[in-house]
This record gives sequence, structure tokens and C-alpha cells, in this order.
Amino acid sequence: MRKEGYTDDQVAYAAALSKKRADNLLSRSIARMKHYNEDLYVVPKMFDRWRMYVKMRKMMLHWMHYIGNRQQPVRSDLAVAFDRWKYAYGKAEKLLSRRPKAYLDQRCILAAKRLNDLADNNNRSEYLLSQLGIQRDELN
Repeated sequence: MRKEGYTDDQVAYAAALSKKRADNLLSRSIARMKHYNEDLYVVPKMFDRWRMYVKMRKMMLHWMHYIGNRQQPVRSDLAVAFDRWKYAYGKAEKLLSRRPKAYLDQRCILAAKRLNDLADNNNRSEYLLSQLGIQRDELN
């Protein structure tokens, strides 16, 4: 991951998430082994399936509300505007996070040059306007 441009903190975070997921799966397996019984073998599976059912039910409820709100014109317009506002920063951050550092440095240098050029053009324009004002005053 470091070769792809991720920082040490991001690598550590990804490793911690992976370790946490593996520990969770391992603890479930250990719980099943502890509660193994010929008669009640399916009980832990039943709880897992019930959790999955509740999770799917909540997800379906969310999508039903989402679709219902998108069918009403006013709510739909507000939802689209809110999504654009909410996710614009994330999309830009995601796009920039995939670029190599050298490319970002180059873009930064070009942006600084453009700002300097704009400042020079602005100064030149103000100077020319002041000269034109002086010439106009001399003609009157």
C-alpha cells in the first residue's frame, strides 16, 4: 500500500480494520465450537440468520423511504442538491487521493504560477487604467 501512495496512518488503519474483522470472525467460530451440541447445533446459525434478517429489513425500509422521497418533486430536488453538496468534497478527495504526490506537487506549482500571472495581469490592468485616467484628465 505504501507504493500506491498511502500514508503510514492509512496503512495502519487498514491493517487494524482487517485485524478487527478477522478477530470478529474468529470469535464467532469459537463461540460456535463452545456451544456445539448435537441437538442445538443450529442455534448459533439461527441467531446469525436473524441478525441478517433484521439488517436486510432495515436496509429495505431505508430504500423504501429513499424511493418514496425521490418520487415527490420537491423532496427529490432537495435530495439531489443535498447529495451534490454532501458528496462533492468526498469525490474530490477520493480523486486526489489516487494521484501520486509528484503529480499533485506539479499541479500545485502550476496553480501558483497561474496565480502569479493573474496578479501581474491585474497590476498591469490597474496601471493602464490609471494611465488612461491621467490622459483623459490632460485632454479635458
